[in-house]
Parts: sequence; C-alpha cells; structure tokens
Amino acid sequence: MMNRRLQALQLMQRIENQDLERLSRDLNDAQGRRARAEGEIAALDTRAGLEARSVMTESLPYIGRFLAELRREQDRQRQVTREMTGRIDALRDTVMASFTRGKTYERLGDDIRSAQRCERLAREEAALSDLTTARFARQAVS
Repeated sequence: MMNRRLQALQLMQRIENQDLERLSRDLNDAQGRRARAEGEIAALDTRAGLEARSVMTESLPYIGRFLAELRREQDRQRQVTREMTGRIDALRDTVMASFTRGKTYERLGDDIRSAQRCERLAREEAALSDLTTARFARQAVS
C-alpha cells in the first residue's frame, strides 16, 4: 500500500518537475522578449535624439515624420514591454505554485519512506524480541 502511494507521489513529482521546467523556459523567453523591447526603445530614443539635431535644411521636412514614426515604434515596443511584464508576473506566480507543489510531494514521499523505515525497524525489533524470548524459553525448559 505504501509503495503504491510512494510511486504515485514520485510520478506526480516528475510531472510537476516537467511542468516547472516548461514554465521556467516560458519565463526566460518572456524576460528575453521584454529585455529586447526595452533595448529597442533605448536605441530608438538615441536615434531620435541624433536625428532631431540634424541641421541639414533639406532634411527638415522629413525629420518630423521620421521622429513620429520612431515614437510609434517606441510605443509598440512599450506595449510589448507591458505585455511581457504582465506575463512574467503571472509566470512567476505559477512557477512558485508549481515549485511548492513539487516540494509538498517530495516531503510526503520523505514521510512515507520514514514511516516505512520505522515499520521495518519495528518488525526487526519484534523479530529479535521473539527470537530472544524463544531462546530464553528453551533455556528455561532445559
């Protein structure tokens, strides 16, 4: 009975570990996407600053439109950053819940193994006691 419970817990723990690995990969991916979007925002900001300093009179009619396009792209990247931040927060919560479940299964498995050891030791002690009692009983009869 205990072995089946232990096997079931081990299976659940393996499944939880696989889920945790998948969640960790998803979390890393989301963090990477957010970092790339933040880098893109900074790069666009730098480029906008450089373009705004242009003194070439023939480029002046185009700079306004170009800067507006840079701002639109920054806004798109900010949206990606917001979405990834929300996803990261949700994934962190899910990772922690999965980790906690895995640790619970591990603790329950440890408790079952400990109970099995105690039962085995109790049986061994009982067998030794029976053996000792039988030996003394034979010596008393002799």
